[in-house]
Amino acid sequence: MVSNRQKQILWLLQKSAGPLNAKAIGERLGISDRTVREEIRQIQQKSDALGVKLKVLRGKGYLLEKVDYRRLLQLEENGLFAEQEERVKYILKRLLLEKDYVRLEDLEADLYVSKSTLHTDLKKVRKILKKYDLTLANRPHYGTKVEGGEFKKRLCLADSIFGWQNKPGQQNTPFNQDLFQKVKQILIRIISKYRIRFSDIELQNLATHITLACKRIEDGFTIEPLPFHFKESYTFERKVAKEITGEVEKSVGIPFPPAEIDYILVHLLGTKLISKHVARQVSDEIDDIVNAILHELKTQFRWDFSNDKEFRNGLTLHLHTSLNRMKYKMHIRNPLLNEMKTKFPIAFEGAVAAGECIEAVIHKKVNEDEISYLAIHIAIALERMRKKKRVLVVCATGLGSAKILSYQLENRFANEMEIVDTISYYTLSDYDLSRVDLIVSTIMIPDHLEVPVVVVSHFLEENDAIHIQREIGRLKGNVQKYMAPSKIFIHQELDSKEKVIQFLCKKLVEQHAVPENYATLVLKREAIASTAFGNLVAVPHPLEPVTHRTFWTICTLARPIQWDEDKKVQLVCLLNVGKEGGNLNAMYKYLTGIVQNKAAVQKIIKSNTVEELIQCMEAG
Repeated sequence: MVSNRQKQILWLLQKSAGPLNAKAIGERLGISDRTVREEIRQIQQKSDALGVKLKVLRGKGYLLEKVDYRRLLQLEENGLFAEQEERVKYILKRLLLEKDYVRLEDLEADLYVSKSTLHTDLKKVRKILKKYDLTLANRPHYGTKVEGGEFKKRLCLADSIFGWQNKPGQQNTPFNQDLFQKVKQILIRIISKYRIRFSDIELQNLATHITLACKRIEDGFTIEPLPFHFKESYTFERKVAKEITGEVEKSVGIPFPPAEIDYILVHLLGTKLISKHVARQVSDEIDDIVNAILHELKTQFRWDFSNDKEFRNGLTLHLHTSLNRMKYKMHIRNPLLNEMKTKFPIAFEGAVAAGECIEAVIHKKVNEDEISYLAIHIAIALERMRKKKRVLVVCATGLGSAKILSYQLENRFANEMEIVDTISYYTLSDYDLSRVDLIVSTIMIPDHLEVPVVVVSHFLEENDAIHIQREIGRLKGNVQKYMAPSKIFIHQELDSKEKVIQFLCKKLVEQHAVPENYATLVLKREAIASTAFGNLVAVPHPLEPVTHRTFWTICTLARPIQWDEDKKVQLVCLLNVGKEGGNLNAMYKYLTGIVQNKAAVQKIIKSNTVEELIQCMEAG
């Protein structure tokens, strides 16, 4: 077996007119010299099988002496730069790291692709560069180069290239692993000295930026004065930044000009620089945003976190750094973004609403990665709130029997449930069920409620306990109540997400189920963060509840369509959340289960009738 990285090394050596050393290869591929030498060692071990012979020239590098072109071509056909993401990453590296223009012919040769494929890849490159206010400039007979400030180029390099590798359990390897480890150790010493708390991801990101700064200074790319003025003195943070750069200068012998210290300062401001000094600096702006978020979550989702000090403090400290990132136009990737969207969708929706509160104050758009970090805080707070299932006990008329039953339930399920109240049936219609997970009743309740009901005898029997345990374990709710044949559309010939949303909203307007501007509300929410969850499924919805009750509008498409940059969709579930609120956790949980079940999604997509689709949805 030969790895993709080894294929790339062979391809570079094959294209080179002379020998290449480990440093030159490493810079082209964005890996350390030591990694190159290890990959070369492995190639030499399998040289006969690969049909190549590598010669090591002392002081010059590696030369590909013998090449079996048929086998080398097979390597390319088996995956060398086969994926567009790999090609785009390579093009970005070449363009951002080169001092001069890069000829398109060289890129075609390096990637072994046609002109049309390269132009398609360059469109994606331009789109990525645009996020950082960078552009591609073309000059006839010279080639193309990236134009823009060094600060923005570094942000793009660190985020768009090395950020892609920044996944839990993986090491980020910017340029030189030895240098990276030295920088990381310096950071650990200094943050320990000042008792600053960093997350692993923040430490990794900061070490990446400083290592990148070392490399760029060494190559003659010094940063220009930053394109903004600091509104505050940031005395403590500047002191830490100076100490970091001083230690790095001593260790690697690279001088850091004053503008480079500001560069490190900006990145410190974008991390959780938590100390006694910083913790006291909570601005009125942050306090106003936190209060607005608490109010919005309570109003829209019925989540009352006002007494959750851990949530308030965590959110306050998070905003202290995230507002700096937004203020200074820094981007930070959250490697858990997709997991938060698919596994904690209701927390993610709460975070979208929180993002709107932030945007209303600072007038800057909150991107998906920042939203997903907010979702983590909300998910943890919800977990604290839902440690035990909240149970309402209902009896016929007198409360005596309900009290006895509640005592029995508390004894039997002490670690699993909390009895929130005991009431009579005639008061149930006026009771706020938004914070109730389960109703245990001594009589039949004919009403269709948002909350599951288990009917038991006045004195808890063993069979009753089994039914309750089963309901606590799943709490699915009744799926049928969210579906109606008139709101299900099979194998539609629609080719864009805008057309799908317009089509479904128009059908609902015709049925007098939603207001006239419903499509605008759904598209506004879609513009904040894509509702495509992967597995060919999207769950669009408006930013706020506007319908009288909660229901689904389901549409399958004749062919998959491109929903966003990365995901295709063939099953759309327009989620219409009712203004009456209620506990929708069970519904979200059930819908998430379907989204993640590939077999279930395929059955739903292949359904040829509305009845068949409903059956598939119910089966989950």
